[in-house]
Amino acid sequence: MSNIEVAELTRVALREHKTPVTQLLAKAMTLLKQTSPGLKLIVSYADINQGHIGIIYQASNWIYEGKTVPAGYFIINGVRKHGRSVSAFYKTSSLEWLRKNIDPDARIVYDQGKHKYLMPLDKKTRKQIILLSKPYPKENNLQAPKDPKNH
Repeated sequence: MSNIEVAELTRVALREHKTPVTQLLAKAMTLLKQTSPGLKLIVSYADINQGHIGIIYQASNWIYEGKTVPAGYFIINGVRKHGRSVSAFYKTSSLEWLRKNIDPDARIVYDQGKHKYLMPLDKKTRKQIILLSKPYPKENNLQAPKDPKNH
């Protein structure tokens, strides 16, 4: 698939609403298929670090692909920073350099990754994607984030 055939649903955030979220999501998918006929797949993520497991995706029959690789973040002067921000600002992502020049206690912490869900928009794509399907995660599978001090 090319990148114009796949879109990411980046956030579902609603305050007060009368219609169930799953129904709103289904309507959004229908409108998306109508307005973007070349679109074949929607991808979305549930952030484990925020305690999310993707209940709305499970209730809407999205395909669960599994967990993403945990991401590393820098802790510099007590502030969590994304690696791209560190590279852009300091022109390096070397932990050794950061410890020597910026903060001797700088470290990298790793999150738990995210749960990845897929919604194919046509039968052919569903047939391909269903092969990636794994059982849905349950709430009791959550773990505390790892914080390796030696990295």
